[in-house]
Amino acid sequence: MLIAEGNDRSFASNVTLAVTLSCVAGIVNAAGFFAVGTYTSHVTGNVSLAGDEFAQGNVDGAVAAAVFVLFFIAGVVTASVFMHAAKRRGKARYAQTLILEAVLLFAFTLTSTFVKAPPYTLQLYLTGILCFAMGMQNALVTRISGAVIRTTHITGIVTDIGIELVAVYYWWRDAALGKTLLERLILFTKLPRNAEMKQLALHLAIFFSFTTGAVGGPLLYLRHDALTMLLPALMIVGLVGFDLLINLYNRRLEAQERALREARRRQETAAIEGGGPERAEPNGVEAVAGEVAAGEGGGSSGEGSLALQQQPAAPEPEIDAAKVEARDELPSPRA
Repeated sequence: MLIAEGNDRSFASNVTLAVTLSCVAGIVNAAGFFAVGTYTSHVTGNVSLAGDEFAQGNVDGAVAAAVFVLFFIAGVVTASVFMHAAKRRGKARYAQTLILEAVLLFAFTLTSTFVKAPPYTLQLYLTGILCFAMGMQNALVTRISGAVIRTTHITGIVTDIGIELVAVYYWWRDAALGKTLLERLILFTKLPRNAEMKQLALHLAIFFSFTTGAVGGPLLYLRHDALTMLLPALMIVGLVGFDLLINLYNRRLEAQERALREARRRQETAAIEGGGPERAEPNGVEAVAGEVAAGEGGGSSGEGSLALQQQPAAPEPEIDAAKVEARDELPSPRA
C-alpha cells in the first residue's frame, strides 16, 4: 500500500490510504484552527491572509502568513527528498515520510503542553509544525497516487464529485435507452464496475472522511486541548503498521509459492534422472504392427497398431483325408 505508485496501485489501497489521511487532515486543519487561529492543511487561505494583512498595512501579519506558506513548501520538499532517497536504497518509499509526520504531530502536542514561551512566538512555532506536516502529507499522497488523490484540501475533490456525477448519469441514460424498467434497474448493478463510478466513490469517501475529521477534531479539542493531535498521529502509526503486516503476509505467501515451485522442479528432475518405470520390450508381432501403424501415419496410428496387435492369426486350412484317398485311387492319365 505504501510502495506501489500510480497505475500499479489497487483501488482498495487507494481507498484505505485516502480515507485515513483525509480524516487526519480534517482533524489537523479544524482542530489546528482552534489551537493556532489559522488553517494549516492548505496554502490558499494563508496566501489570501498575507495579501489582506499587507493591504491593511500589517506587515508583521503578512510576513507571518508568508512564513506559513514557506513551512508548507518545506514540508513538500522534505517529503520528496525522503521518497527519492528511499527509492534509491530500494526500501519502502512512503513509510518514513508518514512516520516523520506522526513525530511532528507528537511534537506539537508536547510543545503545546510543556513549552513555556511568549504566546505569539509559540503560535508561530506551532503553526509552522502543522503546515510542515501537512505539506509532507500532500506531497506523499500526490506522488503515490499519480496526482489523482488529494487529502489535505477538498476543493478539487468536490469539483471532481460534480463532474463524475454528471458522467455517471449520462452513462446510465445512454445504456438505458430502449430498455424496460426492470432492465434499467438492473443497470444499477453494473455501476460498481464503471470507471467513473469508482472514481466518484473514492472522492465521496475522501469528502466524508475529511468532513468527519473536521467535525470531530474541534469537538475533541474543546475537551482535551492539544492532546487531540495524538489521535491523527496514532492513526498514521496504525496505517504504517497495517501496511507492514500486509507486506509481511505477502512475503510469506511468496516464499511458500517459491518453495512449492522448487519442490516440483526437484521432483521433475529426479524423475528425469531416474528414467521412470521400465517399459517392456515389444515382441515381433507388436513391432511389425507398430511399423505398419507408423507407416499409415495420422492420429489413428495408435488405434491401427492396437487393432493389428489384437487381430488373431488366420487358421490353417483343414485337409479332408477321404478326398485325398479318392484322388489317389483315380487312374493316372495316359501319356
